[in-house]
Amino acid sequence: MIRGLSQNDIASRMGAHQPQVSAWLSGRMIPKDDNLSRLAEALGMAPDQVMAMIIRRRQARLAVESTG
Repeated sequence: MIRGLSQNDIASRMGAHQPQVSAWLSGRMIPKDDNLSRLAEALGMAPDQVMAMIIRRRQARLAVESTG
Protein backbone atom coordinates (compact mmCIF):
# COMPACT_ATOMS: atom_id res chain seq x y z
CA MET A 1 0.00 0.00 0.00
CA ILE A 2 1.09 3.50 -0.77
CA ARG A 3 -0.55 6.39 1.05
CA GLY A 4 -3.25 3.97 2.19
CA LEU A 5 -4.08 2.91 -1.37
CA SER A 6 -3.80 -0.57 -2.83
CA GLN A 7 -2.52 -1.05 -6.36
CA ASN A 8 -6.10 -1.78 -7.42
CA ASP A 9 -7.24 1.52 -5.87
CA ILE A 10 -4.49 3.41 -7.69
CA ALA A 11 -5.25 1.68 -10.98
CA SER A 12 -8.94 2.48 -10.63
CA ARG A 13 -8.24 6.13 -9.84
CA MET A 14 -6.08 6.56 -12.92
CA GLY A 15 -7.91 4.29 -15.35
CA ALA A 16 -5.04 1.83 -15.68
CA HIS A 17 -4.64 -1.90 -15.08
CA GLN A 18 -3.27 -3.19 -11.77
CA PRO A 19 -0.37 -5.15 -13.37
CA GLN A 20 0.78 -1.97 -15.08
CA VAL A 21 0.66 -0.04 -11.79
CA SER A 22 2.56 -2.88 -10.11
CA ALA A 23 5.29 -2.71 -12.77
CA TRP A 24 5.68 1.05 -12.28
CA LEU A 25 5.64 0.97 -8.49
CA SER A 26 8.16 -1.89 -8.34
CA GLY A 27 10.50 -0.12 -10.74
CA ARG A 28 10.24 -2.86 -13.38
CA MET A 29 8.98 -0.22 -15.82
CA ILE A 30 9.24 3.56 -15.92
CA PRO A 31 5.94 5.27 -16.76
CA LYS A 32 5.74 7.65 -19.69
CA ASP A 33 5.03 11.30 -18.89
CA ASP A 34 1.24 11.08 -19.26
CA ASN A 35 1.06 7.99 -17.06
CA LEU A 36 3.45 9.53 -14.55
CA SER A 37 1.16 12.56 -14.26
CA ARG A 38 -1.91 10.37 -13.78
CA LEU A 39 -0.08 8.18 -11.26
CA ALA A 40 1.07 11.22 -9.30
CA GLU A 41 -2.45 12.63 -9.27
CA ALA A 42 -3.88 9.29 -8.08
CA LEU A 43 -1.33 9.23 -5.25
CA GLY A 44 -1.72 12.90 -4.36
CA MET A 45 1.99 13.47 -4.96
CA ALA A 46 4.11 15.59 -7.29
CA PRO A 47 5.38 13.76 -10.40
CA ASP A 48 9.02 14.28 -9.37
CA GLN A 49 8.30 12.66 -5.98
CA VAL A 50 6.69 9.67 -7.68
CA MET A 51 9.60 9.32 -10.12
CA ALA A 52 12.12 9.49 -7.26
CA MET A 53 10.19 6.74 -5.44
CA ILE A 54 10.12 4.57 -8.57
CA ILE A 55 13.84 5.04 -9.19
CA ARG A 56 14.71 4.15 -5.56
CA ARG A 57 12.62 0.99 -5.85
CA ARG A 58 14.20 0.15 -9.20
CA GLN A 59 17.71 0.56 -7.78
CA ALA A 60 16.84 -1.62 -4.79
CA ARG A 61 15.31 -4.29 -7.02
CA LEU A 62 18.35 -4.32 -9.32
CA ALA A 63 20.71 -4.55 -6.34
CA VAL A 64 18.86 -7.61 -5.04
CA GLU A 65 18.82 -9.23 -8.48
CA SER A 66 22.54 -8.69 -8.97
CA THR A 67 23.38 -10.45 -5.70
CA GLY A 68 21.78 -13.59 -6.76
